[in-house]
Amino acid sequence: MRTLPETTIERIHQLCRKHSAELIEYTLRGQPHALILELFIDSVEGVTHALCEAISRDLEPLFEADPALADVVRLDVSSPGVDRPLQFEWQYPKHLGRKFSVYTHDGAQYRGRLRSTSSHAIELECAGQTVTIPFSAIARANVEIDW
Repeated sequence: MRTLPETTIERIHQLCRKHSAELIEYTLRGQPHALILELFIDSVEGVTHALCEAISRDLEPLFEADPALADVVRLDVSSPGVDRPLQFEWQYPKHLGRKFSVYTHDGAQYRGRLRSTSSHAIELECAGQTVTIPFSAIARANVEIDW
């Protein structure tokens, strides 16, 4: 997988933060002189089309100034989508009431609805019981699509 220099990634992080968003992940793919840079962003308020456009527009000068981005021919900015694991504690509250799959570092798996979050843990309702899982114990947590 292709990577960007830390200085470039930090510039992208700073620009996202200017818009009250966080860079969750990026991918760089394509042919050597025709790369596609995909940025996955999130924010407490959620990700809108306008937010993606604003970040995209504000990144344009960086493409001209940063040699690491010289071969990028397309930039895509979007939300991480529900298939990507949550990475930050602040991402949980906006998903209250949704179904989750949570995997802990000790190998346990929990499936249930997110009932509450605090500064140190989440509470899931699993089969009629409330389970408290500290953030420090979570290896991976995904929102499940409710069909």
